[in-house]
Amino acid sequence: MGYRALVIDDNPVNTAVISGLLEKFQVKSVLASSGEETVNREDLDTFHIIFTDYLMPGMNGIQVGKEVHEKIKDKGVHIPVILCTANVGAAGQAADLEDGINYILTKPVKVGELEQVLKRYVDKDIKMIEK
Repeated sequence: MGYRALVIDDNPVNTAVISGLLEKFQVKSVLASSGEETVNREDLDTFHIIFTDYLMPGMNGIQVGKEVHEKIKDKGVHIPVILCTANVGAAGQAADLEDGINYILTKPVKVGELEQVLKRYVDKDIKMIEK
């Protein structure tokens, strides 16, 4: 089965890095540059996981998580939302107060931690492909 991830970050370098790492696990990435762009998508329920930056202009990652879960709640699916940030302390405190975030992934993203997130939230048997 092919897995799909939505990767949201206002910095194209960050989306490219995460997308490249996901490719090693045969997870196809769709990229978005803002929270607003994300919550206006009609195909949110087709993703297996969402990775979002914490600090972005307009809507931050925690707000994205809340809006995504609100938008898909009647579709009978749950999509894990992973908050990506270098500021884990502040993000963790904010996420503790909010719904919508399943995990906080530290930037720079490490392959091992990403693998654990994918095993926990997408497929326990997912493996990195060797190239």
